[in-house]
Amino acid sequence: MRNGSVAGASAFLLEEAVIEGSPKRWIAYETIGNNLGNPGEAVTRMLRCFQTEDIVNLARTVCS
Repeated sequence: MRNGSVAGASAFLLEEAVIEGSPKRWIAYETIGNNLGNPGEAVTRMLRCFQTEDIVNLARTVCS
């Protein structure tokens, strides 16, 4: 993922937190990818990088 995409992802995640009124946000990787125009694999790598830097916490949830 290019640096511009990382900045775009950061901005997208911050905007979502503001909209929700909470820093916690449950959002699918696919949703992030669709909004940024990037495949899910690129989003996964970016989010793992953010997690390594303690920017985000990732968790899995079961959809019903």
